[in-house]
Amino acid sequence: MDTGLELEKVTLQISGMTCSACANRIEKSLEKMDGVVSAFVNLVLESAYIRFVPAKVNVHDLMDRV
Repeated sequence: MDTGLELEKVTLQISGMTCSACANRIEKSLEKMDGVVSAFVNLVLESAYIRFVPAKVNVHDLMDRV
């Protein structure tokens, strides 16, 4: 997806996920945020990989959502 804006990437460590439904719920919630281009949550690695537009959302907002 070409947003025409500069993107940033961040990896967040997430503990406490117990099943794939947890990972899917977090992933879908992040993807609904204005400014998030893509989100992938890996249950096994306990991580979220997020591409976002920093002019619209910041890392603190992403962490709050998780």
